[in-house]
Amino acid sequence: MTKQTKSTQVKYISPDGLPKNPAFSNVVTVTGPVKTVYVGGQDA
Repeated sequence: MTKQTKSTQVKYISPDGLPKNPAFSNVVTVTGPVKTVYVGGQDA
């Protein structure tokens, strides 16, 4: 899923092999003047 405004683009990524859940994404990238990558995860 990708959301875009005039100056930023937000992309939600759920890589293959990881659990899929509509409530969260494993990776989110935000691209504007710079690119920021947010990675979430938990090992049990």
